[in-house]
Amino acid sequence: MPDKGVPDVELRGVSRRYAPPPGESATDEVRAVDNVSLRVGPREFFSLLGPSGCGKTTTLRMIAGFVVPNDGEILIRGEDVRNVPPYRRNVNTTFQSYALFPHLDVFENIAFGLRRKGMRKAEIGEKVAWALSLVRLEGFERRSPRDMSGGEQQRVAMARALVNMPAVLLLDEPLSALDEKLRRHMQLELKRIQREIGITFILVTHDQEEALTLSDTIAVMNRGRVEQVGPPRALYESPATRFVAEFIGATNFLDGTAVERGFVRLAGGQTVRVPENDPAGAAVQVCVRPEKMWLAARVETGSLNALPGKIVDVVYQGAVTRYRFALEGGAQVFVTRQNTEPAAFSEDAAAELFVHWAPDASRVYQS
Repeated sequence: MPDKGVPDVELRGVSRRYAPPPGESATDEVRAVDNVSLRVGPREFFSLLGPSGCGKTTTLRMIAGFVVPNDGEILIRGEDVRNVPPYRRNVNTTFQSYALFPHLDVFENIAFGLRRKGMRKAEIGEKVAWALSLVRLEGFERRSPRDMSGGEQQRVAMARALVNMPAVLLLDEPLSALDEKLRRHMQLELKRIQREIGITFILVTHDQEEALTLSDTIAVMNRGRVEQVGPPRALYESPATRFVAEFIGATNFLDGTAVERGFVRLAGGQTVRVPENDPAGAAVQVCVRPEKMWLAARVETGSLNALPGKIVDVVYQGAVTRYRFALEGGAQVFVTRQNTEPAAFSEDAAAELFVHWAPDASRVYQS
């Protein structure tokens, strides 16, 4: 795991505010990033994850130096870079558009930064060859970017960014323009490259699966603030807020009221066991992932939650089947089942069934 002792990048109370839109009060400034503090360790693959407008791209651009924060400090390997221009920061950035020079071939695109540094011709050739080997584009030196696929162009952009061996590589949704199959392949390539060269990567993405696949650590952002920071498994299995639970992966929310310790009475009148809950009388929501639930024709023994209801919809999705299940009282939940054997239930099943889940699979949030 990456060493968290000396961060490659550290943000301390960083904020970025913008003037309000025309016609609005001068006091209604837009807080794109609001008092964000983060630590990114050496050799770490770190992702900023969140919906559009959450502040993740603004945060990345402040690290790169393209946006100046109103408050706070930005440190790269311990150096305060707030007043350091982008071209003097030991970081490189790849963009959604790749930003390749159309009039230069692949070799010259990658060599561009090295030539500006005044590097010798022989050394430039060695470094470009190394970068092309890293992204598996040997033999593409004289190819024009116009004649390359999106995935190949993305690799050239990566090679150009990495040839200078920056302390940190910043990636602004670099895979968003690719089709799903190619995007999945390039995710594996990104992870391979990062592990091979040992450079810290900071990725901006709105794709939850991409963040879970690539990251050592994820910071989930919402409305300019960080909701939770942690490894992928912790964020998925133990989301700290309702927003994180809803944004990362599919989930079910059941409205209810906290009763005695470890119990919640749902809006439909059923009482379920939970690991913990708010004081009695508090309005809460019980969160359960669809894959943590299962259906059975009878109540199973043990300290499980078991609620009666009926299947109202079945969707076959290849690897899994997704059931929509109506509980008594009107609430509905989704149940996901791996297709490792023939389906046990169908949409026209008339008999009453029971949806089960373990109390420890629940998370409780105040409404």
